[in-house]
Amino acid sequence: MANTIKSEVLRKSAPSGWRRPEGILKPLWYLWVWFSLILILIYLKIFNHTRFEGLEHIPEDGPVLIVSNHISDLDPALIPAAILIRYPTQLARSVAKTELKKVPMLGAFLQSYGSIFVNRTGRDLRGMRQIIQAMRTGKVVLYPEGTRSMDGKLLPGKRTVGRLIHQAQPVVIPAAVWGTILAIPPTSPWPRVGKDLGVRFGPPLDMEPLYALPPTKENSQQIIDHVMSAIGGLVEEVKAEGRVVEIGRERDALRGSDLGARVDRVTVDAHVREGVDEAGRQMRAF
Repeated sequence: MANTIKSEVLRKSAPSGWRRPEGILKPLWYLWVWFSLILILIYLKIFNHTRFEGLEHIPEDGPVLIVSNHISDLDPALIPAAILIRYPTQLARSVAKTELKKVPMLGAFLQSYGSIFVNRTGRDLRGMRQIIQAMRTGKVVLYPEGTRSMDGKLLPGKRTVGRLIHQAQPVVIPAAVWGTILAIPPTSPWPRVGKDLGVRFGPPLDMEPLYALPPTKENSQQIIDHVMSAIGGLVEEVKAEGRVVEIGRERDALRGSDLGARVDRVTVDAHVREGVDEAGRQMRAF
């Protein structure tokens, strides 16, 4: 009874967030969704070599969370497009950083598809409540690393994501994206063509034993470790098949070119920022 009351309070207190247009705007919105999907698919299928694998693992009904590695600004458009192909009447909402609103075309695409934008510079409680509410009511795409990997290597998952998953308790589908780091590299917001890219979805994870645990920091860490292990397994599968996930695999070919030099600078800058952040944490702890 107490859990029912708590869930009802959370449901009422959670912000409604994005809603599909109603009335006269509804058919216009559907028209835009399919028009933009066609544009995305033209880019993915005609100008690039894109594959969607394992779509049969995604349940049609119930709350579903798709968790994936994050290697490009193209990822938040790629996965929802793949799900729309499988279920044409279902829209998966991506969780994206607020900065993506300013990216040409991609920002408008993500907003119209109901993406949940999160401010990463502080503790965005409103964004977290929206994520939980969305995970309880439909399909959501989430990147547990919390940020895009600048070189494609899988980063540690955020414990906060484990806590959000524990609160919402959706069906969890792991996924691995490849090639998007070449289609929209970290050095440029503009898309490239002629790339081999795609996403592979794995079977649902067994989350019931973890959902039965009390909501502690340790258990949140267990949940995110379980999720990241599944994502890592899929990433290793696609890498073993020769598909590009990490930019380092292409760096030798890019060495000496302008893009290769910029990738090196981006990677070095990322490591410098990590060092500065770690020094700041140590100073605060002292």
